Amino acid sequence: MEFIAITTDLWTSRAQQSFATLTGHWLDSNFVKHHRVLLTCRFEGSHSAELISTFLSDIILELELNNKQKVFITDNAANMVSALKMMNQVRFPCFAHTLQLSIKKGFDIPEINTLLEKARKIVGHFNHSTSATDHLASVLLRVNPKSKKRKLKQEVETRWNSTFDMLERLLDMKNSLLITISDLRMESFAFTTQDWDLMQELCTVLRPLKIITNVSQVDHLIEAIHFNVFDVGR
Repeated sequence: MEFIAITTDLWTSRAQQSFATLTGHWLDSNFVKHHRVLLTCRFEGSHSAELISTFLSDIILELELNNKQKVFITDNAANMVSALKMMNQVRFPCFAHTLQLSIKKGFDIPEINTLLEKARKIVGHFNHSTSATDHLASVLLRVNPKSKKRKLKQEVETRWNSTFDMLERLLDMKNSLLITISDLRMESFAFTTQDWDLMQELCTVLRPLKIITNVSQVDHLIEAIHFNVFDVGR
């Protein structure tokens, strides 16, 4: 094995302990893809570029990879980018993370941000009110008895896909939600016609991006992929 791609990241356990993981990806002489976790261990100290650089350099020597042709794939965190620059190592950004950052940047558009705040508010209300949740479930059962969807979905801040899931579930439950809002006199939570239209447009745009994100994270794909810039609208 002369060439190896290394994915690496730092992460924090529920016990607030920092760990580092390195995974190797390579092709054998028959062009069969292999990947192995090379190392998972505690990472002591701050997550500064200097400490990360020293840590990775030591690990490369320990694993006897210093004479291999290497490319690192990491997220876009400034400390990781700087660390690999210090090491003079070739680095490619993680495709899924780059896509996530691009999508979340779009969520900063004022009209979209306002809509998302409304969506979070109403989903949060139902998640904290058993009476409202029970009423919505009963309306859903009456409106669409065959549907297995009985609850709204809460967004998870670190997962942009969950924003899409939240909006898609709101659209799926639109009619039942309108009835529930009227029954419980929750007019302050109501979406406007323009809100529903924007929600639909957002889901249309985000749906293929969710599929791309999920596909890019499965094990059987090669992790280091270079994409040319292309015009999606063509």
